[in-house]
Amino acid sequence: MSNRPFIFERIIGGNLRPWLDENMYENKFAASIGDLELIVPRFQPIYEIDFYPFFSNKTRYYYKLITNEANNYCNHVIELINSNDNIRVIRYLLVDTLKNKLRTLLKDSARLLKANNWGLKCINPYKSSFDADVGHKTNTYIIQLLKTAAIRVYLEIQEVFKSFVESDDYMEIGVLYLHYLSEPIPEQTFLKRRDVETRQCLVSTDERVVDSAHVGPKSFKFDRLETNPSALNDVSDSLKLYLFIDKRSSIRDFKKVFSGIEIENPIRWTGTPSEFYWFIYLIYTKYKFVEDLRQQQWKVACHCFVKADGSRFDQSKLRNLKKPRLTGAVLEKAVRLLK
Repeated sequence: MSNRPFIFERIIGGNLRPWLDENMYENKFAASIGDLELIVPRFQPIYEIDFYPFFSNKTRYYYKLITNEANNYCNHVIELINSNDNIRVIRYLLVDTLKNKLRTLLKDSARLLKANNWGLKCINPYKSSFDADVGHKTNTYIIQLLKTAAIRVYLEIQEVFKSFVESDDYMEIGVLYLHYLSEPIPEQTFLKRRDVETRQCLVSTDERVVDSAHVGPKSFKFDRLETNPSALNDVSDSLKLYLFIDKRSSIRDFKKVFSGIEIENPIRWTGTPSEFYWFIYLIYTKYKFVEDLRQQQWKVACHCFVKADGSRFDQSKLRNLKKPRLTGAVLEKAVRLLK
């Protein structure tokens, strides 16, 4: 699988360029709009695009194509990165996606907009009509929308893998405009931040059913919880240090996972699935630091921990994973702090 934004690249410099002769006819796009199936995010999005309304069949087609591709590319890259066990590969893919692929896309779109004088003013429906310079306004609309979508993609992927991003490399919207687009920070970015309630509603129905149907043990129970509670602090610190769990995880929530009672907030596992498998294997099977769950350890693990993007682990897949070659010893060292 590749992490190249192919559709975006084809709009910028390939056969989907809206100014090509073969892409000039409205009837072509009117017939094709229905062929574009809606693509939904398989992650919890932070932003949604709130752009100017489309004003023709062609801009409507490209609006659907671009917003679909934003979700599709995020889905693809997040799954690609999450499928890897090697931390070096994960970090390489993340840097290559954000700092190379998306940075190049943003810079190319900015150069195109500047070279052709495709400014936002001409497509502002409150200040401009669309009965003149239609071709110019159509191209402006499409490339400005693509730029907005690319910024959203950058921010979404960065947020999912935030624990892998150094603080100096973390990009806010304004910094992206200044550094990658060489533009002043606009008053209107066309990106609307979703509230928490809306984002939670996007969790798949299957996941909600699985979670609400959870029966049996609610969490692990550390067998030395009363005599050595500080050991969990040490393990939490170690897991954060090596980027296995989200740095923002509270020690209260982490201790709840090992309390034997119902948890309130699952811990975000920011390591790989193989590393998660190995962590559970170590605490439950090898060292037996937690009480016997009668073969329900994977069900409990998937209830207490979620992936970096907030989605659930598949316990049937976890059982078949193996010890991560590069980080297995690091995890074992962290787990042994429970002794």
